[in-house]
Amino acid sequence: MGNYKGIRHIRLAASLVMLWGVLMAAPLQAQQGPALNADVPLEYVVKKGDTLWAIAEYYLRDPWLWPELWNANPQLENPHLIFPGEVLYLVWVDGMPRLQREKPDQQARSLARLQPQIRRSPLEASIPTIPLDEILGFLNGPRVIDSEDYDDAPHIVAFGDERLLGSDEATAYVRGSNEANGYVYSIVRKGQVYRDPDTGKLLGYEAIPIATANVEQFGEVAQARVLNSQREVRELDRFMPRSYTEFRADFFPSAPDQQIDGKIIAVYDGVSQIGQYQIVTLNRGSDAGLQAGNVLRVLQAGKKIEDPKAWKIAPKIQLPDVYAGHLMVFLTYENLSYGLIMRSNRPIHLLDKVVNPVPGA
Repeated sequence: MGNYKGIRHIRLAASLVMLWGVLMAAPLQAQQGPALNADVPLEYVVKKGDTLWAIAEYYLRDPWLWPELWNANPQLENPHLIFPGEVLYLVWVDGMPRLQREKPDQQARSLARLQPQIRRSPLEASIPTIPLDEILGFLNGPRVIDSEDYDDAPHIVAFGDERLLGSDEATAYVRGSNEANGYVYSIVRKGQVYRDPDTGKLLGYEAIPIATANVEQFGEVAQARVLNSQREVRELDRFMPRSYTEFRADFFPSAPDQQIDGKIIAVYDGVSQIGQYQIVTLNRGSDAGLQAGNVLRVLQAGKKIEDPKAWKIAPKIQLPDVYAGHLMVFLTYENLSYGLIMRSNRPIHLLDKVVNPVPGA
């Protein structure tokens, strides 16, 4: 009998342990998926001026996990496009938080009568992923060129009326142009060199925008009219066809699919300390797996210092890298890309590292 009671006590204790485990697991299940910020609303009305990043940051501690939160509707032409006036609803599906367009009590009825539909709305009407005002000037300006393309491009040999410099409405004489490239050109000047600091490889040159031009007469020396000048136009400035890389604004925050280990190699407008909403150039591009919308963590490179306890001839020690902020890639080339600083916890500098984001870090 004593042994029987002992077995019953053991079984009862085991049952209590199992029950405790179930009770403890219940709240954990509700916390699966991306971590939400505290006190986020169950409903949110999208406003004009919102950005996809701002909404993702409003709900998530880690905004690049947006694809795990957003319950994209495959019936829409682009399921990530969100429009002012839409209401977003926060729900839980299998213990995972989801943000969706449909009101929870209407979702079941909608599924029952769902018909394939395409929502056609102009891209400009949707909210952008990042504040486009911060990059529009850049998009109309610098682009990446290689030395051969720059050297072979048509160049200005003189200006009309014996001018030494050109401005709006000035006549420029150009050598090397032909009708095959059209009549409208960007006038550019070679800017800073983009070089990989790790390998020394030349990645390209910045093409500084100077003005636009219309060719009025072709020939061995063509005649063009200068328009929309941003700087004084000089002899030897180049004519480049206006075929700037197409920019699509319908990307969304995401983590890179591949491991990224790069550096900031340049900053637009040449400032020394980089803060929020400034544009930076990275030494990694599409060949490394980067695409528009990818979010990267910026690490301030740790300094090398002398150990005060060691002999002065001893090797210096490397301090750890320090988190400095996050950026989002918005334009990629093969060997480099451009990003916008979205968060800046401390000053960011040239040669700071960019790596994959880490949830909660």
